Amino acid sequence: MKIGKKPEVVYCDFIDDEEYNRFSYEEMIRILREGIIARKIGRYIFGISVMILFLCFKPAGALIVIILFAEFEALDMIYERKFHGDNFKLRNIRRGNGALYLNKVYDDCRVENFYDDDINKNYVLGMVKRRLAKNIYDNDYTEPAYVNNILKSLFMEPEEISTSPDIKELDIVTLYVFYAIFSKNEDYVGNIRNVVLRMKLYVGQYSKLWRDYFDYFLQVIDSYQWKKELEINKKKDMILLYDCWANIPGKYRNTLLYVKNKIDDYINQI
Repeated sequence: MKIGKKPEVVYCDFIDDEEYNRFSYEEMIRILREGIIARKIGRYIFGISVMILFLCFKPAGALIVIILFAEFEALDMIYERKFHGDNFKLRNIRRGNGALYLNKVYDDCRVENFYDDDINKNYVLGMVKRRLAKNIYDNDYTEPAYVNNILKSLFMEPEEISTSPDIKELDIVTLYVFYAIFSKNEDYVGNIRNVVLRMKLYVGQYSKLWRDYFDYFLQVIDSYQWKKELEINKKKDMILLYDCWANIPGKYRNTLLYVKNKIDDYINQI
């Protein structure tokens, strides 16, 4: 079976940055579509093969395979708005929205329009998170227009930022705290401090856990600005490694691990 020009697309919807200069936008969309279709076909072939084996040697097991396969497809549909499963991706590609799934932004305004659509909001936030992580990894603190504008809209209403670990808004706050510190940009640091303070006041009234969490961020920021010592546990875990499965190819996960280690090293030096 022909998988496509880029096998990694089949496994994790990911195309290396250096490949973008080799293909046109239309070709990239075609490669992405082929990869998603190949993944779906591969899943069906594997499921049907296992079911046939069970039918031959242990018929009762075939029913379990069917149930598990149906459950997997059901989860894909249930979570498609949140994580954009394969079926949802293919529908969006057919509608001309395939740019949402490329690891490169061709049009900032178009991404912002995607963000304005609630169905795509969480996925676009994943793009913002990946960009912030990549910038920290590359030691590059220039924000693309779409990142800057989406962050502004997000930080204007900190009360809307979710405190659920599987939603990316909070990951972005976590990343941006250290993005601002590592950039040594006082405007960035001041802006994120205001965001964290407002989140502490809003969320802290309901949960001591989250109040302590945002207290930790405030202490880290104050330590940077005024050389204060941390008063609470330096080993508090960050939430950086949470993400949807489709956004965790090896290269991206390595980037997140690098950023996490960079943060840990910084905290240990305070």
